[in-house]
Amino acid sequence: MGKPGCRVSAVQSLEAGSHAGGGGHEPSSAVGRASFAGVGRSGPISDPRRLAGVSASCQLTGQHSVRYGSPEELHEIIRESVGEPQVVLCIPDGQAAVVGSRQSTDLVVGDADVKVVRRRSGGGLVLVDPDAAVWIDVVVPPGDERFGSDVRSGMIEVGRRWRRALIALGADPDRIAVHEGEMRTSAWGDVLCFAGVGTGEVLFDGAKLVGISQRRSSAVLRFQCQVHREDPTDRLMRLIGDRPTGEPMRPAVLGDVVGPAVDGQAVAAALAAEF
Repeated sequence: MGKPGCRVSAVQSLEAGSHAGGGGHEPSSAVGRASFAGVGRSGPISDPRRLAGVSASCQLTGQHSVRYGSPEELHEIIRESVGEPQVVLCIPDGQAAVVGSRQSTDLVVGDADVKVVRRRSGGGLVLVDPDAAVWIDVVVPPGDERFGSDVRSGMIEVGRRWRRALIALGADPDRIAVHEGEMRTSAWGDVLCFAGVGTGEVLFDGAKLVGISQRRSSAVLRFQCQVHREDPTDRLMRLIGDRPTGEPMRPAVLGDVVGPAVDGQAVAAALAAEF
């Protein structure tokens, strides 16, 4: 994979889009723009909270790039095409409860300090937290047949590369697997993203470790991926109103898979090495 650029732009629009099982397309209309300025290849990472209230910015680091911004900005549509796959570590400036395209924002009723954001891809509720989760986007050209021939095969290809990256970081290969079958869901899976399993997602001892959703446009294929450093289930359950009966499946946690010292930068670097 060549050097990822930081010149991708985004439009401020959060309408419904595609999920792993949907394969929808982003509309081409632009509502507004946020430019990402490159700020060099080395040096310490800035505190993302300093960037609150400004357009998403981008930093080059090794073979992956880092984007900072609000959860809304980081979910904006990518409008410019890319020439080759890019791995982008996304660091939000705060927490957000992110509902899927088919969910109502009324689902979230608790904690006024946690903003509610709608993403364009489907699936269940996700907690975005810069301290408790690692969010990585994989952005590829739509003509790349390894990822773009159909929705299902693209998800599996990304999941396989995630698995190899996590094994390189120390994960036990006998305990980590890519789900290549059909989507597995439940009443809780329709509410919480990590309580169901989609095609291409990565499991550790049968629990979801890497959640993946997909957005498609004429410019790019964008695979939005998240892995937790802390189990968000109890926090999410406190945020929602109407709940299904029983207990949801809980996600695997990154530190239990590769050790507590592995951070988002290390994960993004290992994933970038697989492209």
